[in-house]
Amino acid sequence: MLGYSVMLMAATPTIAIVRSIGDDQLTAPTPCTEFDVRGLMDHLLHWAPPLEGAARKELVPPRDGGGGNSAGPGDDERVVLVDQIDRIAKAWSEPSAWEGTTRMGSPTELPASMIGGMVLGEIVVHGWDLARATGQASEWDGEVLSFVHRELELTAEQGRAMGVYRDRVEVPDTASVLDKILGMTGRDPGWTASQPDEGRRHPCRSSPEGVSLSDRAFGRRPGPIGPAPQGEPMTDRGAPGRPVVVP
Repeated sequence: MLGYSVMLMAATPTIAIVRSIGDDQLTAPTPCTEFDVRGLMDHLLHWAPPLEGAARKELVPPRDGGGGNSAGPGDDERVVLVDQIDRIAKAWSEPSAWEGTTRMGSPTELPASMIGGMVLGEIVVHGWDLARATGQASEWDGEVLSFVHRELELTAEQGRAMGVYRDRVEVPDTASVLDKILGMTGRDPGWTASQPDEGRRHPCRSSPEGVSLSDRAFGRRPGPIGPAPQGEPMTDRGAPGRPVVVP
């Protein structure tokens, strides 16, 4: 199973979830405790262009705005986000997007297959976040979930160290593949809007400073893991032993 072959399959349910969000649900809390529904959509919109650009090996800055207006004045976040998810999915559906290395907003080169896997996972887990927050059912094809689960087994701990995920939430061995994915990314599969936060960290950003993968790609790295020293090799987990040199 190849990542580019399941990207559109991953995006389709998430797009349907975004389209079904009602006006009265925009201020609802989400499993990403820092954001309500509108705030999470704004966060996704702000950082989406670098993810799309990375598929084409292009260095693209975040969308103008952030802090509540990434969709643009007068634009509906839902409409803009649907379009953006579709563009990301189509860009990463090209086999060439997964080849070699790419950059995501900084000169640091990373294995394209690793970034593609993370993008695919983000489409699924943030789709779940929005579905859970708005009382919608969420279901992805088994091939999509198997691919995301396999990728997370390879990258979740690295993502946690980078500040992408919160501490792992343990789920039973008999849990569904989706619930295992949620637990690996620091989410409680049983989350409800009335569930107290209990002082736990943001499930979408594990570092106390709230630093996401995209934040780190743009040099915002106050957490424990900084950029690799100049010339230090990073191993491409897709091609063991082949170093990716950080410029």
